[in-house]
Amino acid sequence: MHYAGDAQVALRYAEQANQLNEQGEILFRLVDTALILGHTRMAVGQWAAAAMAFQQALAAFTELDKPALAAEAQAGLAQIALAQGDLASAQAQIVAMLPVLAEQPHAGYNNSFFIYLTGYHVLTASGDPRAATILRQGYELLQQDAAALDEEGRRRFLTGVAIHRDLVATYEALQAQHDKARSEGATSDKVTDSSNYPATPSSRHNLPATLTPFVGRTRSLAEVLSRLQEGGRLLTLVGPGGMGKTRLALAVGQRILDLRADPLGAHWDSIDEVGTADEPTPKFQTPTFPDGVWFVALAALTNPAALATAIASALRLPLAGDDPRTALMQLLQPKRLLLILDNFEQLLVGSTEGAELVAAVLQAAPGVQMLITSRERLQLRSEQLYQVPPLSVAPNATLAEATASSAARLFV
Repeated sequence: MHYAGDAQVALRYAEQANQLNEQGEILFRLVDTALILGHTRMAVGQWAAAAMAFQQALAAFTELDKPALAAEAQAGLAQIALAQGDLASAQAQIVAMLPVLAEQPHAGYNNSFFIYLTGYHVLTASGDPRAATILRQGYELLQQDAAALDEEGRRRFLTGVAIHRDLVATYEALQAQHDKARSEGATSDKVTDSSNYPATPSSRHNLPATLTPFVGRTRSLAEVLSRLQEGGRLLTLVGPGGMGKTRLALAVGQRILDLRADPLGAHWDSIDEVGTADEPTPKFQTPTFPDGVWFVALAALTNPAALATAIASALRLPLAGDDPRTALMQLLQPKRLLLILDNFEQLLVGSTEGAELVAAVLQAAPGVQMLITSRERLQLRSEQLYQVPPLSVAPNATLAEATASSAARLFV
């Protein structure tokens, strides 16, 4: 179910199965559930819980001496590390399982192709020349498996599973880039080893799924979108912990994605949003970003020096050379995108390095806008602030009015 795309429903079923399995002692059933939990928790951005599930599966497979089966858990841990900006840990997990893939191409417990696609993204982000090879191997294995099916089964196998579609789309995009390079002087006719191939995701965003509906912030959503439309390059959503800054930022990003397909091709789409009785919404315009909307989770990042790598990893862009900061500036310079940097406050403790990188990106990449969530401002001259207001109930509201208010609807 998760690979078909319904991550939230899959997570609910996996959590229920885990509760049942805890009452039994069948190790493989526990491992199977742990892997499903890892995938579904990761799909909704529950990084710590996902890592715990993958580590549980990895420990069990190690105890059983099943390195080929353990590869899927390793790939899951690698993807989490990549999302959190820990490129070294992500690369270590992938490199450790490369010999296993060479001996047993169908490694993994539930889905081998997740391993190949994750391996490609991690190796590309780290500039490893084996990235293109692991992608090609995964693609050829997928086609080999599809060839054993009838026509309808082959179509459903290649297009009906999200990870299979992503693998095909990524390979074909990379092959198209290689064909273009070949027409300009290269000699090979297929994807080969090269650290120069950028990762090409099938979609231009990495926004995590959200488990709850977005309620009570219609006006805030409009105001933030309007501030971005007005040309603000750096907008910081400021407020105490638990105020809903991350949820608001994700809603902004999702709204941009939902309305990006403008039939007129305009950079901004005029929208009249219908508000609620207690929160009428003004007319506003929604920005579109040709190079996407990218979410960078900083909750697990404590070293400001790793921020450049974290941003590049979230965008699935390789950083060549020994200076991640300079490499990031070069990669972002031609881009027109929105970067959402979440939980920035911990990078401000005793250091200005994180804020200085933000300023450098804005100077080097004129098409990049940044939406940051933080408990504190970054203290940059170009920074605009948006104080995230609390959800409240009118002091003289009746019981019925209070129940229908934005604050109450968060718990319904």
